Amino acid sequence: AKALEGARFEDEDEDEDFIGGILSIILNLVGFAAVVGGISMLKRNKKRVLGCKPSEVQWSRELPFGGNLQESNYTLGRLGEAKKGNFYASALILRMIYDGAIEVLKKDEKKADLAFNDAFTGKLDADSRELYDMMKEAAGSDGILQDKEFSRWSRKHYKRVNGWIESSAQNGRDSLKGKAMLEGGLSLGREKYSPEGQAQARILLGFKKFLSDFTLISERGSREVGLWQDYLVFGALFGIADKVAKELHDIDPTLLQEATAQDWDTVNWLLWHNNNLAGAITNAQARAAEAMSRSSGSFGGFGGGTSFGGGGGFSGGGFGGGAR
Repeated sequence: AKALEGARFEDEDEDEDFIGGILSIILNLVGFAAVVGGISMLKRNKKRVLGCKPSEVQWSRELPFGGNLQESNYTLGRLGEAKKGNFYASALILRMIYDGAIEVLKKDEKKADLAFNDAFTGKLDADSRELYDMMKEAAGSDGILQDKEFSRWSRKHYKRVNGWIESSAQNGRDSLKGKAMLEGGLSLGREKYSPEGQAQARILLGFKKFLSDFTLISERGSREVGLWQDYLVFGALFGIADKVAKELHDIDPTLLQEATAQDWDTVNWLLWHNNNLAGAITNAQARAAEAMSRSSGSFGGFGGGTSFGGGGGFSGGGFGGGAR
């Protein structure tokens, strides 16, 4: 009897092991299918935005969307090309410096602070103006933004920072729809790009390929101050500002200094400084998401947000003044 009972237990253990093995296989297959399905969906979405396969897009020196950062940022999100980081903030800061709204105050050989010039804010778009206002408020009564001031400020004002991220996606969408480059779609990310919008999306991806290739910039890039500023601004948007700056420095360090109005040491410091600022934006977004998750858990609600406009730290940095 004991032998029969032991055999029965062994059979039950074998059955449990068999069932566990089957469940493990099923779960692995489901996970694999989800990954493959996600990749396939991303490829289809890119093709809808571009009007062709991404591999068919050639490099381009033309500024996408006429240099409009709102529209370019939104489209990067739709293409799934926006890396984990608020590179958009980096690009806006650069452009505000070039337009004179933000001034770089050099402290010593490798450090600087940022100051604000309200006289040059009249032409800022809504995204730039709100970022400018947040940075200026973080600077405090002296109006000089120093290391870590924005990080400390954003920890207390994470809802406002997150609101800026979400509104920037909506502003990009509205701008594209106003120019008939987006059609239809009742919700964010559901619109269809018109033929003109697809053409600009291809230029956007082609411009990213151009800036990512040192040989292309060296051999085919124009050596003009204003154009190099645009290279740096869009390099920041693409998350490769440090790489672009290094390439431009290797090509012509004198022209880079003229374009940025800063020496190379200060340029590198600004890359680091702005990376910290954008990292603070990432952290603020994470805090907002965590707060929303807690609220949803308490009240049975559903959290939301947008995938456009990115998250936190970026590779790009700020560069000293000069008009465009």
